[in-house]
Amino acid sequence: MKNIEGQYGFRVLGAAYSKEEAALLIADLSPDILIVDADVNEGGINVGEQLKKQREDIIVFIASDYSSIDLLQRAIAKGLNGIVKKPVSAAALADAVEKAKKCGTCQITDEGQSKEIFVFYAPKGGVGKTTLAVNLSGLIASQKGKNMKIAVADLDVWANVQSMLQLKGGRSIADWDLYLDNFNPEELRNYVVTHPLGFDIIPGIKRITEAGIFTAEFTSKFFEVVQNIYDLIIVDTNSTINDGTTVAFEKATRIFVIGTLEVPTLKGLNDLKEVFDLLGVSMHKIRMVLNRIPEKPDISIKEVAQLIPFPLIAKIKENPEVRVAVNRGEIYAVTHPDSEFRYEIAKLAAGIIGLEQEISQRQKGFFKFGAKRLR
Repeated sequence: MKNIEGQYGFRVLGAAYSKEEAALLIADLSPDILIVDADVNEGGINVGEQLKKQREDIIVFIASDYSSIDLLQRAIAKGLNGIVKKPVSAAALADAVEKAKKCGTCQITDEGQSKEIFVFYAPKGGVGKTTLAVNLSGLIASQKGKNMKIAVADLDVWANVQSMLQLKGGRSIADWDLYLDNFNPEELRNYVVTHPLGFDIIPGIKRITEAGIFTAEFTSKFFEVVQNIYDLIIVDTNSTINDGTTVAFEKATRIFVIGTLEVPTLKGLNDLKEVFDLLGVSMHKIRMVLNRIPEKPDISIKEVAQLIPFPLIAKIKENPEVRVAVNRGEIYAVTHPDSEFRYEIAKLAAGIIGLEQEISQRQKGFFKFGAKRLR
């Protein structure tokens, strides 16, 4: 928000860290514009709707790491004025304000309608990365009324997705090498396996000797093709960063870094920031997920949150039932709709589908608001 100060006639009046504080500041400062982060407690759209009732003339935007038509439609349905993409620039905000004044909403441009690519990565194996990727895919696919075409692409050299879901058939991603050059949509069924919930799986390599397929050229071409087919691509990557993983980081709209409270894992997470910096990966699209948290951890989550270099979006407790579900080929977040595990997985889908009400009230969020035009 500091970057907006003084540009295009904007003046930043303040910031609030709770809905109640925001309501008080709106009454006191009378801002023209309110910007609510999409990931706040209760969901940015729900909070924005409540605060807009306080002052009908205020322009309310939802700030998000990505811009999707689904998110825009839900914001407009609640009487809000649109979406601004983070990091919010003064020029983009000025454009959004002008559009909102003319038609009441800030429509997303063609450039902002890019497909979503969620990449799951862990610097160390055995932390539940694939389990979380599969559960997020199933949770989104299970939502009624969502016409999203979803694919899970297995770029891990150990190819766990298909075996975890106990599904057979389909050619491996290594077979896509020739398919990409002669792409025919009618042949797609031969290259994917469809889960009963409706999402597709692009199976990983069958043999470790095929790992060389993940070159920068192949992976770039792969994403170019699948983005034309699917609305959401969830990518399970290898812990060792290769050329394919680097391309996945570049293409990603969100990167979920998965870790546990083990010391080697935490050390790897700190080293990872330097790697991302060297690769030129934007920090804005990285989110941290702590998985398999024991009932009595040796290290407090608060201490870890201060140490890790990425925003902590979900804290998932150790749950033996999730492991049992994995062994059965089940998607626990779908089969146990009232579980805490599902609520934490829902945080990863925030903004993509209407699950805000399910997001745990313990999640910390923040409000950035109060850009006001100088007169």
